[in-house]
Amino acid sequence: MTVLAGYITEPDLGAQLKKSVRTLQSWRKERKGPPWTQIGTTVLYSEDGVRAWLKSLEHQPVRSRRREVA
Repeated sequence: MTVLAGYITEPDLGAQLKKSVRTLQSWRKERKGPPWTQIGTTVLYSEDGVRAWLKSLEHQPVRSRRREVA
């Protein structure tokens, strides 16, 4: 097991989310998107942190109300 097990790089996350590295960088600047860790110029994302962020974006379907016919 390595020290960085459970972390992925910015290009890898971008590929998985189908977003560019530039988009991820923009999200960081705007303080949105998944949490990150920066070591020097290297940005890493915790897999657990990314999953929690994705979970926070979930929307529950809204049931439409049926209009009662009188």
